[in-house]
Formats: sequence, structure tokens, C-alpha cells
Amino acid sequence: MCAQAAILVAIVDDDPGASAGMARLLRTVGMTVDSFDSAEALLASARLAAYDALILDVRLGGMSGLDLHRQLLKRDLRMPVVYVTAHDDPQTRDDAERQGCVAFFGKTASGSHVIEALRTGATRYRAASLPPPPPA
Repeated sequence: MCAQAAILVAIVDDDPGASAGMARLLRTVGMTVDSFDSAEALLASARLAAYDALILDVRLGGMSGLDLHRQLLKRDLRMPVVYVTAHDDPQTRDDAERQGCVAFFGKTASGSHVIEALRTGATRYRAASLPPPPPA
């Protein structure tokens, strides 16, 4: 096992069963997970800027996943976003991709695909967030 710190992921899904299932899956591969039942709850989190990646549902009670992503970008929070949703239509997918999501999956997608997207996105995000090495 790598000595790298566990990837910290926030899941935002108003379906408690879907959120709990995804959290269990991510924990089995060593990720640390916080779950939120609304976009507003995530935005109020003291750990908001600490997440290495987010899993968002598109349709939520209140602010949508796409609106949440826009709010994060306005705040200059550019952690990787992976959408996992039952509402996989071409327009929504296009909107999410234009906002820069790293992946967009239907709820029936393989968990291994979601895990790989999170790992890839978080690794790149962490690398981009590192300060430059000191001069030699």
C-alpha cells in the first residue's frame, strides 16, 4: 500500500441509500468519505476546501449539482468533480463537461470506473496544488 494520504471525497446526494452505498465502496479502497444530503450542506462545511474530489448527483433538493459546481468555481475551488446520476441526458452531460467535470456516470456505472476517475482526478489535483520545489 502506498504511503500517500487517503483521498478525501465528499459525496453530495439526497438519496441516503445511494450515498451510503457509494461511501461504503470508496471506503473499501481506502478513501475517506463525508456525505452530504444537499449542496447547501456541503457549502456550509468547514472542510469544504480540504476535499480532494467530489461526487455530485445532478438533481438534488434545493440547489442542483450543476449549480453547486458553478458556485465552487466562482469561489475558485477547483477540486475534481465526478457526477454519478440517474439523470444522464445529453444536455446535462454537456453542461457538466463544459464546467470541467472529470467524469460523468449513470448510477448503474461500474464502481471501478468511479474509483478510477476519483483517483486520477485527485492525483492531478494534489500535484497541481503542491508548492514548487525549493531551488537546488
